[in-house]
Amino acid sequence: MTEARIGPEFSKDMKIIDFLSGRRLDDRPEERIRQKYLRILHYEHRYPKETMEREVSIYYGGRELLDDQGNPRRADIVVYEDPTAKTNRDQGRIRIIIETKAPDEDSGHNQLVSYLFVTSANGAVWYNGSQTKYYRRLSIPENKLIAWPGREKAN
Repeated sequence: MTEARIGPEFSKDMKIIDFLSGRRLDDRPEERIRQKYLRILHYEHRYPKETMEREVSIYYGGRELLDDQGNPRRADIVVYEDPTAKTNRDQGRIRIIIETKAPDEDSGHNQLVSYLFVTSANGAVWYNGSQTKYYRRLSIPENKLIAWPGREKAN
């Protein structure tokens, strides 16, 4: 797949056109990376658009998780088991969580770990446009996140 095909699409007024919804979004470095990875998930990993969502609030015990400033914590991209799970925002049926960062950023691992352990996700991806790190969740003999040499594909 060429870089042009996986890069974001822009409207005439230079807003990013969201790959999933078609909505116009502000052009920010992190959003460019998120849009690129949405296309990678769809075209390379074969996840249907109907199972993916961006900016998903994360809940713990029925309460929305908040950051230090009181803002909702949101996963950059969530891939659900099926379209119904996406429609219902069912945290018990999340397949993988993706944390995207601006190209020059290399933080966010702890944030990704915190999202993974309060959802049903078995895998996670950290991506900044040039580096990709895959993780797998283990629960036996203990809950932990390990590096994942491969990556999960839809089918």
